[in-house]
Amino acid sequence: MSKKIVVADDQNDILWMVKSVLSKQGYEVKTDATGSLLDEIDGVHPDLIILDINLGDRDGGEICKKLKGQEISKHIPVILISAIMDLSEISKNCGADDYLAKPFRLSDLVNKVQQNLIAA
Repeated sequence: MSKKIVVADDQNDILWMVKSVLSKQGYEVKTDATGSLLDEIDGVHPDLIILDINLGDRDGGEICKKLKGQEISKHIPVILISAIMDLSEISKNCGADDYLAKPFRLSDLVNKVQQNLIAA
């Protein structure tokens, strides 16, 4: 059974690119431009979440903090992605498992996904 990954980013080109690359790696990928899929995490059951900090009017750091504070989702690895300068600090503060600065190489993304799924 393939691992499920939710990718939340407000940029459609990022969603398309990440879904394309990870699908070719054998993962089942669900994309979300608003973060709303993560509001009902118990209905999605992802094995990993890739989450942008800036989701339009939503804050990915706050979504991450909420996920890490819930019994049902605290074990799910979260990789934050963003072009903001203090991504490392935000990741630490919200409990994210990893982070990747935009722009990123697709090979780096695949490596981070594999590392975090192994560690989970």
